[in-house]
Amino acid sequence: MQGAYRVASIGTVIAVAALAFTIACVAHEALAHGIACKAAGGEIALLTSVYFHCSEPGRFVAAAGPLANMALGMLLAFLPRSHNRATSLFFALTAATNLLWGSGYFVFSGITGTGDMASAVQDWGLELTAASRAALTAAGIAMYFLALRRLGNLLAPDAPLVLSYLGIGVTSCLATLFYNGPTGPALLEAFQQGFLATIGLPLIAWRREHRTRIALPPPHAGWLLAAAVTLPLFFSTLGLGLGLVSGR
Repeated sequence: MQGAYRVASIGTVIAVAALAFTIACVAHEALAHGIACKAAGGEIALLTSVYFHCSEPGRFVAAAGPLANMALGMLLAFLPRSHNRATSLFFALTAATNLLWGSGYFVFSGITGTGDMASAVQDWGLELTAASRAALTAAGIAMYFLALRRLGNLLAPDAPLVLSYLGIGVTSCLATLFYNGPTGPALLEAFQQGFLATIGLPLIAWRREHRTRIALPPPHAGWLLAAAVTLPLFFSTLGLGLGLVSGR
């Protein structure tokens, strides 16, 4: 009986982590990029869990994704904490995924010269110089650090952060296995947004591990059911890919 209870508790953590990633991904790709594309008068050429292509290069299309993640993450980070541990973990992880993904994009674009924020600089008719890349990197590091400080207070001291981190990363990568296009490059993108961007979660856990024993939340049928309904829908839409471009 205890074994089944523990499995259900682990499943609850993975469920809320997967849902947290799904919300961040939908906010970034479908809502932010999608609305910005339509506002620019374009059509969505490709929409997946890792790719977005718009037929028109509007000034806000590229920047919309990371900025939407930051805005949603900040909103969630200052909501009152729920008394239910699984629900509290869900909102904290959703805030974390959005904040770390959004701020991490600044760092990634600054270092590599690619990605949404690098494209955003060019969309405004500016050159992507060494100085602008350094500014993106510095801004991203500062925002990431501030996000970690807030998340350190938001996440319960005994929260299962490593398990949550794995749930987020695996969900990101699993979605691309359904992609109706080249899997390898998509899987690399998924690894970067699911595992690399959210590396702050295990860093928080590492700083805490000598102080607090990790505790799993009690099983929560509602969150398990929500994940069972939402994830197949997510995989069959954004995982598979939507838009005018399709096929391998």
